[in-house]
Amino acid sequence: MMKISALSLEQDKKEFMKRFSELPNSLYPDRPLPPAPYWQGLEKVFKNVEKEFFILTKDGEDIGRIGCNVSKDYEDTGYFGFFELSPSEKEHGHLLITKAEEWLGSKGIKTIIGPIDFNVWLGNRFKVESGSADYSWEPNNPSFYPGLFKEGGFALDQGYISMFYDDSIISFNRTKLAFDAAKQEGYTFRNLDLSREDETSILYNLNLKAFAVNYMYEKISYEQYLAVHIAAVKEMDLQYSFFIKDPDGQEIGYVFSFIDSSQEQIVKSILIDPKYQGAKLASALLHAAIAQGRKNGFNKCVGAMVRKGNVSEHFFDHLQTPVARHEYALFKKELQTGQTGGKS
Repeated sequence: MMKISALSLEQDKKEFMKRFSELPNSLYPDRPLPPAPYWQGLEKVFKNVEKEFFILTKDGEDIGRIGCNVSKDYEDTGYFGFFELSPSEKEHGHLLITKAEEWLGSKGIKTIIGPIDFNVWLGNRFKVESGSADYSWEPNNPSFYPGLFKEGGFALDQGYISMFYDDSIISFNRTKLAFDAAKQEGYTFRNLDLSREDETSILYNLNLKAFAVNYMYEKISYEQYLAVHIAAVKEMDLQYSFFIKDPDGQEIGYVFSFIDSSQEQIVKSILIDPKYQGAKLASALLHAAIAQGRKNGFNKCVGAMVRKGNVSEHFFDHLQTPVARHEYALFKKELQTGQTGGKS
């Protein structure tokens, strides 16, 4: 027998969230997924988000989940996210999709976008094309997930890409001129250092300025930023991540880069204060990161999770031809009165 449970209707909400949080690793023990406490923590950190969580159960066994919430900044817009489904229960995915659409429709939502876990600061996008292994820093959903939503009337909204390079030497050489020029003009570089008293506030404020142009951007609080982003990186080796400071000593941008367990250098973010925006400073930051990686023997590099068609994609493509690409997407559906999804 199939049953769908909702967080808001459960008497024991703590037990519901425990089941919801343990489900991904239970279904897919070999995927590089966050531990169960991560999901429980998100629900607490974003407790004021207008949201609902659902669990799909078959004969007493949890086989799938989905979350949905109302956007706080975009009128008549809601998100689906947190989606997981047993690979042996594909034919029942539409039950979860329909339930999320019904809930969002009851809140007056007309446009649904996802997957987005509450907002784009958190997990979002499905992987739609990949020729190699899954990574913990990217969406690593099973390949059948996007098709379930397409069957339910969702269409491609935005595309994203990661570009893999077997040797960063070409990018290293092509960015050296920008690095040298920046230093000659008085710009300086230093590593990110979370032990500094003001470091997290500098990062947060730079993110607010630079991310404001991102698709479906919504501001989060400083406390939420600390609880989610800083908590995730505080134990990482930050020697591959750098600030760039203007001639007056003000931090105006940074590159966040790290060495993955695959021994590849992942360039996850490069951002510059919009007042200083320019490819030259971004190139200088990339050079600083790659130089440190190559110094330590890490020559393989990935330009991670950039939006297709924007300057970031062209920035990486201009530097070097990738040997592989991973592609991701957000999907969208416009709800009509009386319409909910799943299979038609």
